[in-house]
Amino acid sequence: MESDGDLGDEVIDCCIAHGWESELEVFEHLSAGWREYVAAHVPRAWHDHLVAGAPAPGGPMGSPMAARVPYRSPMGVDLPGVAGSDYAALRDQHLRPSHVARGLLCHGATATLVPALATTQAATAFVRAINDWTRERWLDRHAELRGTILVPTQVPEAAAAEIRRMAVDDRFAAVLLAGNGLGKPFGHPVYEPIHRAAAEVGLPIVIRAGGDGNVEAPAAPVAGGPPGTEVEFRTLAPQALMTHAVSLIAQGVIGRHPDLRFLLLGGGVAWVTPFLWRMDAEFRAFRHDALWMDEAPSAYFKDRFRVGTDPFVLGAGSPATGLRDYLAVDPELAGVLCYASGWPDREYATPATVRDVLPEGWAGRVLHDNAAELFHWMSHDRRGLSWR
Repeated sequence: MESDGDLGDEVIDCCIAHGWESELEVFEHLSAGWREYVAAHVPRAWHDHLVAGAPAPGGPMGSPMAARVPYRSPMGVDLPGVAGSDYAALRDQHLRPSHVARGLLCHGATATLVPALATTQAATAFVRAINDWTRERWLDRHAELRGTILVPTQVPEAAAAEIRRMAVDDRFAAVLLAGNGLGKPFGHPVYEPIHRAAAEVGLPIVIRAGGDGNVEAPAAPVAGGPPGTEVEFRTLAPQALMTHAVSLIAQGVIGRHPDLRFLLLGGGVAWVTPFLWRMDAEFRAFRHDALWMDEAPSAYFKDRFRVGTDPFVLGAGSPATGLRDYLAVDPELAGVLCYASGWPDREYATPATVRDVLPEGWAGRVLHDNAAELFHWMSHDRRGLSWR
């Protein structure tokens, strides 16, 4: 992988999909009662290992925390030979050559589906263990990384308690809403305890597309029901982000919490401008549904929402100038977009790849400034100024 040494300012990466090599890493952070629960729901050989200390049998564990999705990528979702559990690979293949000074950990597919597990008590316990695992295995060992607080979205009061529990550690930089266990868009009033807690502790909310792909979740990640193939899921990922964004605006969440900010990940960037055009048009026609709003929805969106670049897909044979010209239709997007690599996803893009497609003058804001403002991180340079 070539170095991005000519980028100038160092980079902030708003989405690194970290994961575990084995679920046993997370189980270490469960209480004795929940470890017993896990042991009762795995194959006999794994049960004997967990309960009686028998040798680990190898192969899949099939635990109640495992992701259950109705579609699979035939090639795998990660870069060949790269696992999200390997910090050395992250450091050597991405952080160092791309000059990433700060990276936000946003979990791989398995963890993002856990909040939607049908057994809500288990979902809550597993989420707590995952957050403790992130802190111990990643944040305690690697100073350039920051975490997101995964929450059990289908139990909003428990989610609020988890936000307050983890927010005392300022290495957690955001709240992550993923698995959608209630089947309602995230602006619905049922989630108000989550909104209130995030606003109270001063953390932005991250929403990742695809977290509602679990077969047990009542919500579908796209319109019309769960996709049957990985290509359908990937192509339609922006639909989930549109749903949550318009809900948060129209349901008045941003009015009730004027300091709350949002980061939308996993849908790329090409959907934003036409979505805002449509939302403004419908607001003008039906504004009686949102009388609290005294500006166009696009103004609220550009002030309160940021959008990650992952997946940064140019399309087969599409020239870079096409996407650059498309983005330039709305110059205000320069203040909305944030670099998000998605590493080690197959659609991973280096900062140089993103920079080369951005309109002139956008790179500094997209690769660093917008995220630094969103997360309230101190400006820095290579002369030794420290991060917050």
